[in-house]
Amino acid sequence: MNSLACALMLVLLVPQAVGEVESHVDKKVDFSTLKTYAWGAGHDAFDPRAHKVIVADIEAQMTTLGFTKAPSAGADVLLTYFTVRGSEVDLKKLDELKKEDKDQAGATRILGRLAVSMARPSTRATLWSAATRRRLSDDPAKWEGDLKSAVTALFATYPKKKS
Repeated sequence: MNSLACALMLVLLVPQAVGEVESHVDKKVDFSTLKTYAWGAGHDAFDPRAHKVIVADIEAQMTTLGFTKAPSAGADVLLTYFTVRGSEVDLKKLDELKKEDKDQAGATRILGRLAVSMARPSTRATLWSAATRRRLSDDPAKWEGDLKSAVTALFATYPKKKS
């Protein structure tokens, strides 16, 4: 199994506290030499609106880092993102709702896991990856802020360029 697949399996399957960011960096890479990126296939968000927000925010972060988008054949790095959406039940909230004889659906929260991976196009060797697990609003109209916050947190772990 190639290194990208292994890294992503770890990032997506290993339990992680909500809000934390896990990041992995290939310390042998001089990130200051990387200038261009292209998109590779990942596991896009199920909702097209969420996909647009994630892609736009990742591209904005890449621009801030000094990268430009290029055709995949000539790019320095291949960028992918992966999402998994699930839910959790807040047991305390569930007990409260039961006692108050209210709808118990309010005890369920949406959880989203977002991972970004940067790899060498030729070998698919992972140079940097980061993942986070976040609670999402029940209202899809409010996801934009949740998703932007997650992308910002991921890119806060991007390796600083060597001087």
